[in-house]
Amino acid sequence: GPFCLLLLFFGSVCGQAISLVKKVPLKNLVVTGSIDRGGNIYIADKKGSLYKMDSAGVLLHTYSPDRKGKINYLEAWETLNVLLFYGDLQEYRYLNRFLTQLATQRLPQNIFASLLTPSADNSMWVFDDSDFTLKKLNTGYNAIEIVTDLSGIVDVNFQGAHIREYQHLIFMADSQAGIYVFDNLGNYIRTLTFSNVHYFSFLQNKLYFLSGNNVLFYDIYTGEEWTIPIPLEQEYKLVLATDTRLYLVAERSIDIYQYAVD
Repeated sequence: GPFCLLLLFFGSVCGQAISLVKKVPLKNLVVTGSIDRGGNIYIADKKGSLYKMDSAGVLLHTYSPDRKGKINYLEAWETLNVLLFYGDLQEYRYLNRFLTQLATQRLPQNIFASLLTPSADNSMWVFDDSDFTLKKLNTGYNAIEIVTDLSGIVDVNFQGAHIREYQHLIFMADSQAGIYVFDNLGNYIRTLTFSNVHYFSFLQNKLYFLSGNNVLFYDIYTGEEWTIPIPLEQEYKLVLATDTRLYLVAERSIDIYQYAVD
């Protein structure tokens, strides 16, 4: 209510205290980001470069290959490897934690993936645009292991925005209809009816994403949800979170906020 908005000026928002720590300017336009278990931040830009920063926003490593593609997806959670997916090239690359390229793999010819994410067993989950399915791809053999037909489950006007496997579940966001949840055999479980979600991530048992002027946290087991109102310094593309910090990523900067839940 209005009480919350009033408090925004004083930095304490309905049980949450939030304060700006630092603004990190970025050279090029941001396309996507990721965070690893150690709290390091990864940002991919429109020029096809990738930047790794520590939790204070200090640049550690840069990946800027000669052959640049459009980075559609970036996953760094597991710390040892960073995965990049290039939709236009239909290939993914693995980098090490110093952002040195380790391997490049093209997807099989019979798949056209618009979304891709690694699974816990070193396979890939892809949303295949060509036949409207969720597929699990064994990366060792480049063979398809699981196919889930999504017609009748997913909205026909599916706007695939983001995908992640987390705690043996697959979460796939449609920016209009919500977040579809599948088990690790590709079986549909339910839809979380959050609209306008273009990016999400996880912190312990919580799924989180930008929702209007808030960061919304949703417990994937209990269904409990809570929000942290954020100052509207500018329009943010995505949020990355740790227990104590929010990284609000705009097109040309990262605003790092300290937060505490009372």
